[in-house]
Amino acid sequence: MFKNKIDRQFTQIEVDTLTNHHYPHSPQINHEDIFQWRMHKDFSPYEIRCHLNELGYTIEQPIWTFYCRMGQTKTLLPDGTKIFIGGEYEDFYDPDFKIYNDVVIQKPSGEMQLWNYSIEEFPATDFHSATYDPKTHSIFIVGNLGYSNFRKNYVTTVYQLDLDTMRIKEIECLGLMPSWLNDQIAELITDDIIEFSKGITIQNGQFIRNLYKWQLNIRTFIWSFPEQKKYSHWNIFLKDLRQELPLYECRSLLWDEEDPEKLIQTKIDMIESLDYLPNYQVYKDLYRPSLDSFTVQDEEDTNLYTCNLAGHIFVYIECLGTIEIIFSDSTNENFQQFILDDLKVKLKKMTGFDVCAEKIA
Repeated sequence: MFKNKIDRQFTQIEVDTLTNHHYPHSPQINHEDIFQWRMHKDFSPYEIRCHLNELGYTIEQPIWTFYCRMGQTKTLLPDGTKIFIGGEYEDFYDPDFKIYNDVVIQKPSGEMQLWNYSIEEFPATDFHSATYDPKTHSIFIVGNLGYSNFRKNYVTTVYQLDLDTMRIKEIECLGLMPSWLNDQIAELITDDIIEFSKGITIQNGQFIRNLYKWQLNIRTFIWSFPEQKKYSHWNIFLKDLRQELPLYECRSLLWDEEDPEKLIQTKIDMIESLDYLPNYQVYKDLYRPSLDSFTVQDEEDTNLYTCNLAGHIFVYIECLGTIEIIFSDSTNENFQQFILDDLKVKLKKMTGFDVCAEKIA
């Protein structure tokens, strides 16, 4: 069933250690042998869980893992040392789902150290960026996705990891900053400035694609927004925020039309999960506002559709239960309103629910 067989015999103390995650009051190296074993053996938590179940252990907490984390950063230092920070394992529905707040150091020799931190000093972080600053021999950890109850509007977190002491401190910053930036690209463009691009921002619980470049001065800790091309950026969503646009569901129904029996079952499953059956045929022309329009789906980013109508080029982006529309800032308001109204009418026909369009600042 698994590619490698686990031959380790666990003790109850080791099982408890793997599942009772350690948050010391101050930064601390974890010397436990079981963690050294986990860092050098790439067994997934699921494999470990199955093995422990066979040995008669009942596991109720997530099993610590170094491998298979998503949103973990790896920073290469000049001497060849690698610094791994945070990351998450799986999604909320998995018994081993966890967002981590630890740091792993891998020396060029292969030696590995696990550093544990208190949640107060360094909260759980994933999909952040980690930028090495040679002037201070430290790493700036910027942004993150994190647990939903820790997110704040119009704030992006900044932490500094001192590689001499291994302490982490939060940096309070000033200036115009993005709203809970995560999954971004970070680049040290001068000795003092980190520039961030792409990624996602979160505003009022909604995931919005970041279209702009942001800069952070890591000496003055002031954010800035350099001069750049501006966009008219809209978010389209159901008025009832408890509901999400059934975009994936409509695509699934269209895919299953080739198999009538499967389509029937998909419809049954859809009604059970959504409490209604969307008018999925509407999806075929969702991003075609006119017979004269020409829309192309991006080959790499398949959630992005570029439309050309009457010389206006604009973009639809499918997000988590919402749709974003991006126009050039010079696109006249009447044309923008025509495209927004077209999409709102189609989505109401698809779902039966009222649809809202909100301009993103």
